Amino acid sequence: MLGLSLKISLCISLLFAFAVGIIRVQPYDTAHIEDFFARPENCPVSCFMGISPGVTLIGEASAILRRRGWTQESLLHREVADFTELDTGQMYFVAPGERIKLYVKKNVVQVIEIIESSFQLGDVWLLLGRPDMVYGFVDSRGRVIRNLVYLEGRVSIGYVLPSCSTSIRELSQADTEVIWSSIKLNTIHPILSPSFYALRNCRAAS
Repeated sequence: MLGLSLKISLCISLLFAFAVGIIRVQPYDTAHIEDFFARPENCPVSCFMGISPGVTLIGEASAILRRRGWTQESLLHREVADFTELDTGQMYFVAPGERIKLYVKKNVVQVIEIIESSFQLGDVWLLLGRPDMVYGFVDSRGRVIRNLVYLEGRVSIGYVLPSCSTSIRELSQADTEVIWSSIKLNTIHPILSPSFYALRNCRAAS
């Protein structure tokens, strides 16, 4: 019995080592991703580059992004907001290979959404570690749609997998969408502390 337990523990350890190895062989721009998630001194937990959702005025946020090389994007038409209760204004900023949407209410930034980035799920997992909770679903096309929640519910990392049979390599390379929010995501039933490979498990979070 003890021998069987040891074999099971060894197999689990080897699987985890394999998953981490797969993640680490991918190109990993640590300086860039750490810059995105670093929290300046005297800034709340959901602070993004000195912009604090629910606190920072849009003028201040625009100035911060411009100093960092972001430019405001002009849209030909107004896009529909995902957060309709905050839909009193949106601003887009772009940098090479990246795009940010700011949701604004009463001149204050409420949500910062990184809708295009170079971050892959494996990179985020290595930097931030195990999330506080995970929620998501499998859609009618069989896609696995998940959100990892960090920093007391203020930061969400979203990703989409094509199916439940996605490999560990494909999981680690999944594109991510990052949201910093003034709204805490703590009212959704959580699936706590999953392993990295559990993030592709349809049964675990359906």
